[in-house]
Amino acid sequence: LTKLGTFVINGAERVIVSQLHRSPGVVFEEATHPNGQRLISARIIPFRGSWVEFTVDIHDVIYVHIDKKKKFPATALLRAFGYGSNSSILRLFFATRELDLTKKREGRAEVRELLGAIIAENVELPGETTSEDAPKAKTKKARAERERAEAALLVREGDELTEEVFNRLRRQGVEMVKVFASYMAIDLRDEQDAIERGERQMRRALARDVVDPATGEVIGDLGQSLSDTLIRKLRKADIVKVTVFVASGRVESQLIRNTLLKDPTDPAHIDQKERDKKGWKTDAEVGEGKALEQIYSLLRPGDAPNKETAKQAIERLFFSPKRYDLGRVGRYKINQRLGLATPPDVTVLTTGDFTAIVKNLVELHEGRGSTDDIDHLGNRRIRSVGELIANQFSVGLSRMARLVK
Repeated sequence: LTKLGTFVINGAERVIVSQLHRSPGVVFEEATHPNGQRLISARIIPFRGSWVEFTVDIHDVIYVHIDKKKKFPATALLRAFGYGSNSSILRLFFATRELDLTKKREGRAEVRELLGAIIAENVELPGETTSEDAPKAKTKKARAERERAEAALLVREGDELTEEVFNRLRRQGVEMVKVFASYMAIDLRDEQDAIERGERQMRRALARDVVDPATGEVIGDLGQSLSDTLIRKLRKADIVKVTVFVASGRVESQLIRNTLLKDPTDPAHIDQKERDKKGWKTDAEVGEGKALEQIYSLLRPGDAPNKETAKQAIERLFFSPKRYDLGRVGRYKINQRLGLATPPDVTVLTTGDFTAIVKNLVELHEGRGSTDDIDHLGNRRIRSVGELIANQFSVGLSRMARLVK
């Protein structure tokens, strides 16, 4: 046996096959459906604890499997972690920007940018009065349209910008509305090269304020265009990476939106009777409470006695060092793959890990980034002989503990 935990057999260094196993961490994989569609998935592999798998189906909905049990929408898991309302989930993945409603849109991509966008603010529109000399509505459809126009309309944060809402906003003189938009991180050096080559007909806009790390001064404001002057200013402050809005027709990802539509724990699906019975007042409380109930019933058949019990069960599953362990290797691999800065001694999962994995799935689905090869030796590690003995010793101790109890 060598110091590295390998064996020398007939003069050659060898490793026992059972010593080679999948390295703890997160792995992103890609498969092809029989209809030719790309299917992206992610798997969290722990050193000890429950396996979690995220999959994107053919309808562009993200599902979660815990220990290969029945699947449920990924947004339900996020609700159980405290992001109960649709608004808080959308703000995890999108930035907000102003959408100009007066701009003339002729091309298909320009129309697509407008209709179907997700509104990022509550807009209350008063009812419109019908003039006395207006022709009488004869058909049932015409009467229904007139009734809708005369009634007040509350456009909630997270609602879709439909043609009806757009027309009403324009009739009432609203020129700008806040919408959710996807963003991505870019390297300023690459961006400068692309500008010099003439590849940027339209300059990208900042999705977040850029702050000078030394002085705390805001150098670039949200929505500001990446001009040559601003790029020089950022480079002078040693800022290399910034987040910018994705330059595309539809400015928000369909994955999150489709997953929210499929989510049975959406507060919009819960009636007032159930809210009163459970004592839920806000949408955030409704979403979190319903999600905890659903996930608890999947893990342990039967209803949870109360919200706290369900919450503790999920916390024990992922956030308890006794039940879950990524190991220092797993934490390092997750930090490297997702670009996180979680301390290496935190060997359990965090809510930031889950949101970063879903963000990465969205990026991969939209063609940014690359998947991993699970069979690559970089995604495998060697268990030392001491580790194998420790595992067996741990099994023996746990059996003895059960007998003592």
